[in-house]
This record gives sequence, C-alpha cells and structure tokens, in this order.
Amino acid sequence: MGIIAASRLRVAVVRVNLIGQDLGSGYNKYIDIVLANNGKLYAAPRDASKVLEIDPVNQTTTLIGQYSGIRRYQYTYMALANNGKLYAAPLNASQVLEIDPVNQTTTLIGQNLGSGNFKYTNTALANNGKLYAAPFHASKVLEIDPVNQTTTFIGQDLGSGYNKYQLLALANNGKLYAAPRDASQVLEIDPVNQTTTLIGQDLGSGSNKYIDIALANNGKLYAAPRDASQVLEIDPVNQTTTLIGQDLGGGRDKHLSLTLANNGKLYAAPRDASKVLEIDP
Repeated sequence: MGIIAASRLRVAVVRVNLIGQDLGSGYNKYIDIVLANNGKLYAAPRDASKVLEIDPVNQTTTLIGQYSGIRRYQYTYMALANNGKLYAAPLNASQVLEIDPVNQTTTLIGQNLGSGNFKYTNTALANNGKLYAAPFHASKVLEIDPVNQTTTFIGQDLGSGYNKYQLLALANNGKLYAAPRDASQVLEIDPVNQTTTLIGQDLGSGSNKYIDIALANNGKLYAAPRDASQVLEIDPVNQTTTLIGQDLGGGRDKHLSLTLANNGKLYAAPRDASKVLEIDP
C-alpha cells in the first residue's frame, strides 16, 4: 500500500459546548425547541418563567417576552406559523402562548381555557394557516387562528378521559391525525369543515398505546408502539387502521419517537426496548 501524505489526512473533531447564560438549577425548565425564520431557536417555558431564545451564530441565549409563569408544566411543544410567529397550546397554562421572534415579545392569546391540568401537549400547522392541538386531558380539539389571535373549540366532545392523544401529523389530504394514547381510536381533524372523526378499529382501553405519528411516502401514517404490541398503520383515504408487523410483546415504554428516513422507511429509537424499530411501509 502506498504512503498517504500527512497533508491529505483529515481528522473530524466533534465539539460539544455549553453556551449562553446560566439559567439556574430549577427542574423542567424547557422541553421543546423550534427553529424560527430568523435563524434563532426558541423554547416555550415548561416550569421556567420566560421564553428562551438561542442565537447559534453568537452562541448566546436571551430570556424574552413579558410572560412570567406561576404554574408547573405550563407549555410543552410549539409550532411555527406562516406569519413567522410561534405558538404553544397550554398544558397547565390557561391561554395559548404566541412568540414574536422579530420583536422578542410574547402574548397570551385567545380565550381563557381555565386552570385544568394537562389540557394539550402538541400544536400542528394545517394547510389553512391555522394550528391545531389534539386533546390530552381536554375534551375538544383546539383551533388557533394566528391572524385574528383567537382560539376555538372544534369537533365532537371526546370526553373527560385522561391522556387521550399526544402528537399530531398532517396527511396529504390536508387533515391531521393523532394516534390513540389512552383513547381507543385514531382521531381525524378536518380543518376545512372544523370537524373531528374517530376512525379505524377500536384498539381498546389500554393506556399508553401510541405517542408519535409520522407520514410515509405512500400517503399512510404510522405509529410506533409504546405499550401496544404492534405498529399502527393509518390509511387516511379509506379511514381505516391496520396493525402491522411482528408482535413486539407487552413490554412498557418500548418506543416513543418516529421519523421518516431518506430510504422511505421509518425508524423509532428505543426507550426501554432493546433495539431500534424499522418500519417498511
């Protein structure tokens, strides 16, 4: 073998840095982070008192806005709207949080949703420019209108049960879907008609069945099992659901997050499971 000149060698160096101000020792400060159009990242306060702005270019952090939380578990996940602002549906907070990256301000918008706990966990953008949150402990889907800064309950009353739905995904038909966590059926949200429909087979009353949901290239959606035993396939066209793949057993907390890869397959990292789950649609 020939000798490789030292000048041709390249060594990849991975650097991990802690950046920005010291945010203190409190627990559960932030949980989610979203990229805005200005290139900065934002995190809504969970137990923290203000929104966190992260500047990757200058490696700085800034606490922005006027919001000062007084409750635990105020907000979790956010979504970027077409107006460039970010929105978080209330978990234990009483109103939707609007974050304006340009002016570094925050505004509480829409109706007061009360002091109930664990109302909504996720917010997703639909093709009509509005955002939607599936009910966790709440009883109805929440629609957020960024243009008018209003909120509206839409669709049927889904009851007072806990942990009904957690995450949403937008399908090619313009509707949003949530796999059942403790609910028994998949939730379909129609933004155009402001309706909701429970579709597919009854998956029973078991808890923590599914968390995340992802759209595949075939137009169907898939949910990796958390405590359920099989992958859930959702067909938006026919409004049907199918349990696919091998039986992964009754273990708890197997898989949570699910992502589509460039090869057209979906992958779920293990939480308490021992291996990565690959789903081939």
